[in-house]
Amino acid sequence: MDKIYNEILSKINDNTLHLATLPDLIIKVNAALADDNKNLTDIAKIIQREVSLSTRIIRIANSPGLRGSKEVDSIIDAINRLGITLVKNLAIIVSLNDKFATTNSEHDSLMRRITKNSIDSGAYGFMVAKYLVPSLSPDLALLIGLISKVGHMVVLRYLNDTVEHRLLNEDDTCKIVTEISSKVCEMLMSKWGFPQSCITALSDNTPSNLDDPRTYRDVYIITQKYIDHKNHPTSESHLEIFDIIDDLLGKNKEEFLDLRSIIS
Repeated sequence: MDKIYNEILSKINDNTLHLATLPDLIIKVNAALADDNKNLTDIAKIIQREVSLSTRIIRIANSPGLRGSKEVDSIIDAINRLGITLVKNLAIIVSLNDKFATTNSEHDSLMRRITKNSIDSGAYGFMVAKYLVPSLSPDLALLIGLISKVGHMVVLRYLNDTVEHRLLNEDDTCKIVTEISSKVCEMLMSKWGFPQSCITALSDNTPSNLDDPRTYRDVYIITQKYIDHKNHPTSESHLEIFDIIDDLLGKNKEEFLDLRSIIS
C-alpha cells in the first residue's frame, strides 16, 4: 500500500505521471479567465477547438430545462446561456472521463462506479447548495462533487497501467484505491491550483453538520451519505435531511434531470 502511494507521489512531484496533469483545455481556459485582455469570445475560440465537447455543450444549452426563447447554434451563445463556470466544469469531467478510461475489464467496472458516484455527488451537491444553503455557490458544490473521485481515478488508472499491479484482484484493487485516493486527490487539487474551499471540502476531517448544512464540506458529506442510502437503504442509514432532499428533487425534477444529463 505504502509502496504504491510513494510511487504515485514521486511521479506527481516529478511531473512524470501524465494522468496527474490538468487537461490542456482547462489550463488554457483558466489562463484566459485570468487574463484581463481576454474576453468571452477568446474563451469560446479555445473551447471550439474541441469539436466533440463543443457539440455537446451546444446540445446541452438547447436541452428542455435550459432552452430559452430561441435555439443556440454557437459556443459563445451556449456559454452565455449556461455560464462559463458550468461550461468549464463540464469540460473538466468530460476530459477526466476520457483520460481515465481503462483496458482492464474489472478496473473498467470499478471506474464506471467511481465516475457515476462523482456525477451523482456533483448533481446532488448543486441542488442541495442551491435550495438548502443559498450562501454557497451551486457551481462550486457541483465542481467539488465532480472532482471528488479524481484520486480514485488516478490510483485505479495507475494500477491498470503498471504491469506489476495490473493483475491484482478486485478486492485488493478496491482496498488500495480506498486507502490512498483521498491523499492523492488532495495533492492533485493543490497542484492544479483549485480553490482552497474545494480542497477543504474533500480533505477536512472535522465533523460535518448533517442536520443544518452550512459549508461545502457539509454538502459533500451529505450527498455521499445520500448516495449510499439510495444504493443500500436501511433505517440506520436514513437521515431526516434525506426527506428534504427527496422533496426538493421532486419539486425540481426537470432541472435535476437536465443537470445530470449535462454532466453525465
